[in-house]
Amino acid sequence: MPNYKGHVAGGIATFFGLVYVAGKQHAHVFVLAQWFVFTILGALFPDVDIHSKGRKIFFRVLLAALIYFVLKQDFQACILVIAMGLIPFCVRHRGIFHNVWFIAACTAIPVIYAQMYHNAYSYYVRWDALFFGFGALSHLLLDFGLIRFFKRTFGL
Repeated sequence: MPNYKGHVAGGIATFFGLVYVAGKQHAHVFVLAQWFVFTILGALFPDVDIHSKGRKIFFRVLLAALIYFVLKQDFQACILVIAMGLIPFCVRHRGIFHNVWFIAACTAIPVIYAQMYHNAYSYYVRWDALFFGFGALSHLLLDFGLIRFFKRTFGL
């Protein structure tokens, strides 16, 4: 069970591995920086259900997103952001946020939303969500180890 620094290190390793596997080593430096941030956010995300640095960052990102969507008058997105902010208070630690299927849903919802309402940005949202999702999976692998990870996910 790594701490904050261990999960950040796992996120960094995941980022470099994913960039290599995806063959995106020559992407623009700003795009790589964006993917790096999303990977680190994903690596810290499963611990938003406890008092942690990940929770502080999560709520700061949600506040920035809420302000952005209010200024754009996209109230559907505001409702989604507010709902995302309430979920951590309704669950126990290592519950839903440490579930692969929940991580997959959290990754898929912004992609589907972008595809439906902001199609021009859906390509970028897909890549950001991919890096976020793999960052979150790195967190789960570090918390549970490979064997327990697969047992929890697939009931093997």
